[in-house]
Amino acid sequence: MKRTIQRIVAIVLMAAAAMWVAALFGFASGFLSGEPPAINPYATGSTTTTPTSSVITIVGFAFGGDEAAAVGTEVTVSNQSSSSHTWTARDGSFASGSIAAGGTFAFVFDAAGTYEFFCEFHPGMSGSITVTD
Repeated sequence: MKRTIQRIVAIVLMAAAAMWVAALFGFASGFLSGEPPAINPYATGSTTTTPTSSVITIVGFAFGGDEAAAVGTEVTVSNQSSSSHTWTARDGSFASGSIAAGGTFAFVFDAAGTYEFFCEFHPGMSGSITVTD
């Protein structure tokens, strides 16, 4: 029995030592908390990233949210209104069809430019998004 307790204590101590060493070198950052690992302060290179998603929200009878995005960005239109709406480009480059209340529509822009859009059901609803390289 004493030997079993000694083995358990030894295992617990080894596990604690391993976690301490991992934490010391940043290997286990976020392991227990579910957070992403910490960034290595000695790493080189850029940490700047280009967003790959953007959101335009319909509230009531108005478009709101992001007015700019980069080429390759997926823009999601989220209808938070109680009415159905569309998200339609004036130049015909995209058309969501009817987006029900609570629904979404996503589109990836593959070319730079300023895109004007409107709701086919409510033509007074309009906006634009500028897509850059």
